[in-house]
Amino acid sequence: MYDTGDTMLMMRVVLGALVLLCVAVGLLRRRRQDDLRRSWPQVPGEVVGTRAPIGGGARHQPVIRYRTQEGETITLIRESGVSIATPVTGRRVPVWYDPADPQRFRTQVYPVDRHGSFSFGVAVLLAVIFLVAWL
Repeated sequence: MYDTGDTMLMMRVVLGALVLLCVAVGLLRRRRQDDLRRSWPQVPGEVVGTRAPIGGGARHQPVIRYRTQEGETITLIRESGVSIATPVTGRRVPVWYDPADPQRFRTQVYPVDRHGSFSFGVAVLLAVIFLVAWL
């Protein structure tokens, strides 16, 4: 059998590595997103509806409408990032879009959406588990 001390040490090392990995991924995602937002123009947008995900499910993807600085109105489904469980139709949201291809855009439906919060949330959860295991 394994020595309990060695098993606990291995668990701490693995959990510590997972925490560092999640923090690194979160920081890289945030940096990439911040770079994009500095280089793309920001315009006001609005959530004009939701779309049920392909294959069903309770979570929906927001449909965003915005007007580019050139005056073109664009309505697109935000397929990447957060899916929403609660209706947010009518919510005003910031939109960043690629001037070379206005159909490429990023938006912030929820405040936590901005920070790559999933990776940070996982890192915090793993850190708590790590601390509990350490004690």
